[in-house]
Amino acid sequence: MVMPSYRRLAGLSSTTAVAIITLIAVVSGVMIYMWVSKGVEQQAGEASETGRIISGAVKIDAIQAGPGYVLVYARSLGGTYTVDHVYLYDSAGRLLGELEPQPPILLRPGEPTVIAIPLLLVEEARGYQGRVRVVLSTRAGKLSAWGTVDLTAAATYSTVVGLLAGRDVSCRLGDRRVDVNQIHWLYVDVATGRYSFRYIGGGSVQSLEGTARVIADSNVLDLSKMTPEERYSLGPVVVIVNPYRAARDYEVTVIDTYGGRHTFPLPRLVDDPAKVVIDVVVLWEDLWTPANRPSPQRGKNYLDNYIDHVIRVTVFTNSTARIEVLHASGCFLHMFMYSPRGLPSFDSVPDIVEEYMASSYRLPRDRGVVYVKSHRAAVPPLEDRDIWDPVEGRWVMSWPPVFTVG
Repeated sequence: MVMPSYRRLAGLSSTTAVAIITLIAVVSGVMIYMWVSKGVEQQAGEASETGRIISGAVKIDAIQAGPGYVLVYARSLGGTYTVDHVYLYDSAGRLLGELEPQPPILLRPGEPTVIAIPLLLVEEARGYQGRVRVVLSTRAGKLSAWGTVDLTAAATYSTVVGLLAGRDVSCRLGDRRVDVNQIHWLYVDVATGRYSFRYIGGGSVQSLEGTARVIADSNVLDLSKMTPEERYSLGPVVVIVNPYRAARDYEVTVIDTYGGRHTFPLPRLVDDPAKVVIDVVVLWEDLWTPANRPSPQRGKNYLDNYIDHVIRVTVFTNSTARIEVLHASGCFLHMFMYSPRGLPSFDSVPDIVEEYMASSYRLPRDRGVVYVKSHRAAVPPLEDRDIWDPVEGRWVMSWPPVFTVG
């Protein structure tokens, strides 16, 4: 299995001069500035020639930033070039990481190519706020072009998903009811792992901010080798990244505390990884709450498998997302939430639940609820009254349940 690799470099040789241009792009109302290197010094009034860099090799047309990713729109100005290194620098010139795309990216004359850079694959760039410089380099080893974008700018689309558990209404299959006084939910950014968690029950409210485990260098979560305390430290969810961004068949395996193996195939979805911003599997342990810490009473197998709900989330560069239910089980009702434009406020979730109950289990699309797993449903196999679509107002009957959001 070939994985993208990263290493720290001493630096790159400077070009003879730097030409500064301002590229004004409307991306969610954000003005993005781009710098492109040139092989020769420019004279005044030559801004239109900024694309002819290093003997007219490559032009960066635009750069967009979102939470946890950068999209670089690049093309060749003559000849075919292979980009085999992408470098990320912070505003002080410190190298954050180096990405070696597998396979390397081909830039052909006149064909714009989108290079998607998931920042979570570069550990030191996770959660970085501020200006970052993106550098493309060809196999010839020469700096071909660079661009700069501010990651604090507003996002083009979101990588935050929401998960809600409804407890203690019933354990009757197909029950869609939710008691707003017996719920817990979280919003988690699958690109960074940062989450907000809230628990309502027993007359009390518990809130927590944290960072979930994001695994980018392995496709296996082995819980059998962890103590209950180590499992609790994972947080409510674990995110596993597909390094091929849905361009190859892949799989994710969870080994539970009893040694059982649970493997989830991820078939190839695209022929070109540049079409995908990020492809991840979200593993949710719905018993995890801030107060339910490991104890002798809960036993050594507490938080035993992290597969109460398993979802594949694929975000595409065309601002759409594909949501696939891989596995779900248990008495709790589950809601899954996502919107490429961002979810409603975290505090508004109880209001959304009340609206869902008052509207006969229906919700408008802008509430962000993609689907509901009913109480006691266990999938696969998918049967009647397992997965409910609150937007369309129907039970989902085809396996696997796939939802397109955008």
